Amino acid sequence: MSIDLTIRDEKKHTVWSKTAVDHGKFNFVTSDHVDHHPDDDDYDYDDYSDAETWGTHKYEFCFVARSPANPQDSHHLRRRVSLKLLSGESARDYTELAKEEHLSRLELTLRQMGDELQELLTELDVVKNREAQLRDLNERTHSTVVSYSIASCGFMIAVGMYQAYYLRNFFRKKKLV
Repeated sequence: MSIDLTIRDEKKHTVWSKTAVDHGKFNFVTSDHVDHHPDDDDYDYDDYSDAETWGTHKYEFCFVARSPANPQDSHHLRRRVSLKLLSGESARDYTELAKEEHLSRLELTLRQMGDELQELLTELDVVKNREAQLRDLNERTHSTVVSYSIASCGFMIAVGMYQAYYLRNFFRKKKLV
C-alpha cells in the first residue's frame, strides 16, 4: 500500500507533490520570503497575517493512503507514517557539500557553525523587527487609550455640568429653591 504526499501553502497552492510513496526522504525549498520593515508608517496593524508580520509560513501536509487493488485486503492493512520536519540550516545536507567541495572534517564543521551563526543572526534581526513592531503597536495603543480616557472624562464633566444646570433651572421653575 503506497501513500500520496502533497504539501500546500497558506493559499492552497501545491508546493510539492509525490504519488505512490512507500518510503523515502524528501525535501522542498520555498522561495517565499516576506520582509516587512517596522518603519513603514502606512502599515495597518489591524490587518496582518502571520507571514507578513512575523515571517512565518504555514504549510499543509496531506497524506492519502492508496487502497490495494483487492478491496477485501484493505481492512487488515495498516500503515505507519513518520514525519520529521527540519527547517533552516539544520535541514541542509552537509555530506554532499563536503564531497562537492572536498572539505575536511574540520572545514565542514566550521562551515556548519558559520551557517548556523548566520541563521542565528537572521533570526535575531527578525526578533528585533518583531520587537520594534510590537513597541510601535504598544505606543499607539497607549496613546489611543489616553485619548479616549481624556475624552471620556471631558464628556462626563460636561454631562455633570449640564445636569446641574438642568436641575437648578427645574427647581427654580418649581419654586423649590
